Amino acid sequence: MMVLVLIVAGLGVVALLMVLFAPHIRKYSAGGACMSMARLDGKTVLITGANTGIGKETALDLAIREEEEEEEEEEEEDEEEVEKEAE
Repeated sequence: MMVLVLIVAGLGVVALLMVLFAPHIRKYSAGGACMSMARLDGKTVLITGANTGIGKETALDLAIREEEEEEEEEEEEDEEEVEKEAE
């Protein structure tokens, strides 16, 4: 009977640890993420295999960076217009 209690308690601890560490395990098993914010302005980029896997993720990341850059430029232009109107 005591052995059964120990087994159940052990399984409970394992289950609790799995629940607590699930986000970390999921992040680790998904692989790393590029944290580089290197600029590629004025450069030509050739991505091979851009329809699947790493190539696809690279193409998507570069597209997102380009959109963010365009939004920043538009905001700067809007700010300049407001400053000119204020003068």
